[in-house]
Amino acid sequence: ALKIHAKCMIFYRSILGLKKPGVCDNTGPRRTRYNVSGGTMPERLLIVDDEPRLTRSFKAIFERRGIEVETSDNGFDALRIFKRNPFKVVLSDVYMDEMDGIALLKKLQEIDPFVQVIFLTGYASIDNASRAFKQKNAFDYLQKPVRDMDELHAIIKRAEEKYDLEKYQITRKKEAQKAFSIFRGIFDSMEAIVYVSDIKTHELIYTNLKFRQVFGHEKSMPVEGLKCWEAVNRKQTGP
Repeated sequence: ALKIHAKCMIFYRSILGLKKPGVCDNTGPRRTRYNVSGGTMPERLLIVDDEPRLTRSFKAIFERRGIEVETSDNGFDALRIFKRNPFKVVLSDVYMDEMDGIALLKKLQEIDPFVQVIFLTGYASIDNASRAFKQKNAFDYLQKPVRDMDELHAIIKRAEEKYDLEKYQITRKKEAQKAFSIFRGIFDSMEAIVYVSDIKTHELIYTNLKFRQVFGHEKSMPVEGLKCWEAVNRKQTGP
């Protein structure tokens, strides 16, 4: 169930119920579309805007492209729709009566912290959209009128991929922590360096005491979630 290489012990992913061994290498992360629930899921999009002509137009365009679309003309109705059937990606106007796009973003993230929101904004609200984007609360923003629907569709696809990746990472981390909790005492007593990393993202899932001692990490300092190369050499910024 495991291999020992000199100073490093690498566990086959069969311990975690996975298909391939997870190793730490220097190939760097690959862009992959993840679907943690399994199967093929159709693209879905919630459009929120108080301009009926825009929502009708966008709905028709994206449905012709094979995307399942629901629309709403205000934030409160959008929340009702989202609670009933959550979306990975929401395309929303920034300036709306009663509840603006920024407030809607916060409410949506309370329901699903992975949701990706793309803002459509007029000149008067572009500063708010830019601020939300820079604070990494929004995935992206585009200024109205949108002239390139291919570009918008590409942004929606990237947002959906980001949703899948972030949810995948959190799910795998929780599964790995649960699986390795029963081995933690054994690994921490070993003189060998023991670490486990995600084969796709190269993020550390587990490190034993010897690993942290050798590479200068305090016992209380979390290293899980760091890239392998970041934990080994803090000055290194890439593989």
